[in-house]
Amino acid sequence: MMSNASIVVVIAYFFVVVSAVWFMITTKLKIKENGWLLMCAILFFLFVPAEIYTNYLDIKFALLFHSSPPNHDELLKIFGERLGALSGVPVIALFCYYTIIPIAVFRPLRKKNEEEKAG
Repeated sequence: MMSNASIVVVIAYFFVVVSAVWFMITTKLKIKENGWLLMCAILFFLFVPAEIYTNYLDIKFALLFHSSPPNHDELLKIFGERLGALSGVPVIALFCYYTIIPIAVFRPLRKKNEEEKAG
């Protein structure tokens, strides 16, 4: 069950990263006027390398699990490596992802332009 869930998560994370890059390239929002967008981007893209590494371990685990017959000693080794991966960095990444939500909702550090001030 874990290997199948990992495959779904890896595919979903790929689409999220591609969507985030596409959004940052095509958005008409200016980073200088929307500090919240910069904060969200930093919090997200800071942990992409760590997530790529853990996704690599997940793919390696899933491929080994679905091989015939699976090597249980190697699976246990990869599972232990995944749990101890990067000394807690994936947990910090998860907290940052949860922090992005209130930042995007409340949008701090947003400059008001002259039209918004007048209206």
